[in-house]
Amino acid sequence: MRTRQYAVCAMAVIVLCAFPAFGQSRVPAADATQNRTTSEVIGNKSDAAVTTIGTTASLMAYLKGLFSVVGPSATTGVSSVVGAMTDAAVTAPTTDKTAMGYLKGGLTTIGAMTSTAATASATDKSAMAYLKGMADGGIRCAQTALLATTATSNTNIFTYSGSIVVESIIGIVQTTEMAAAQTRIKLTATADALSATDICAALDVTGDTVGTTYNITGTVADALVEATNGVAIAQAGRLVLPCTTSGVITVNNADAANAGRILWQILYRPLEPGATVTAA
Repeated sequence: MRTRQYAVCAMAVIVLCAFPAFGQSRVPAADATQNRTTSEVIGNKSDAAVTTIGTTASLMAYLKGLFSVVGPSATTGVSSVVGAMTDAAVTAPTTDKTAMGYLKGGLTTIGAMTSTAATASATDKSAMAYLKGMADGGIRCAQTALLATTATSNTNIFTYSGSIVVESIIGIVQTTEMAAAQTRIKLTATADALSATDICAALDVTGDTVGTTYNITGTVADALVEATNGVAIAQAGRLVLPCTTSGVITVNNADAANAGRILWQILYRPLEPGATVTAA
């Protein structure tokens, strides 16, 4: 349809440019239907718009009809379907909205790279917001380097920024076994400027061999669970570690230093957008 309309326009321009002398010819009456002269074919400025192809309308009538369909003020035809740059965004199907409205609505639904993460269902959030929320709310992990156990001290192993839910904490003896000297360790959590809180009871790890694993149960009164077969028991209960700004998870050693090397790993979920855990 559009190709045909463009052809009509092109024909009119060619005729008017090729025969400038027509400007001096007698102009036919408005809406004349005769087909005897070139002037009658070109038409009158007062010719009514025609949008249906026939055998009696002038080029001027067809030009007006074309403009009424595709022009900026058209209320029917192509323009009314395509719409204008000022059309409001539409996010629900109707029978009276333009393509521009639906396009803007689609962009509103998709969202932008700057959309704020959404972790709860709502009626005013974009797809990007939910995608960011999924990334924020998914399970994440972090791990330390190989750490020696220092004498009667607290060694920070993880720092968390924002509130988190701990799914699992596992320690693995690697490269160097635990020495024969008695070594009892436990894990604590300290939020902001508060006092340290045990997240498990102490376990004697004296002489444990490479490959031994330690994990918490999620019950703070339980000791670290030791396994020597390479299979760690999944944490039964989750630990929620809220904080205002940040906190640390620490290994507490009640005894002498031990040269044994332990790699610590954590699985966690952010409890708020942007919450993270990193090796201390």
